[in-house]
Amino acid sequence: MYKEILELAKFCEENGIEIVQGELLDGYGLRFNNGGDVVQHMGSYGNSRGCVEFGCTGFSEVDFTATPLEKAKEFLKANKDTLNQKG
Repeated sequence: MYKEILELAKFCEENGIEIVQGELLDGYGLRFNNGGDVVQHMGSYGNSRGCVEFGCTGFSEVDFTATPLEKAKEFLKANKDTLNQKG
């Protein structure tokens, strides 16, 4: 269950995006250095459709929306430097 967030954690590791991974409710959360996060659990938007939910990243186009895995990867890669900055 929630394989997308686990795949996203692996993607972050492979692409130098610093995260702290932890369990959250019945799923997982990944926290970025800038204070933002991405989650997938029973209460996150789009969880039943294979989507993750970003929160407080500073990018309104993804925050608090259901985001498909490939779009999430594109976002992370494009914003790596910002996400890796200490908040």
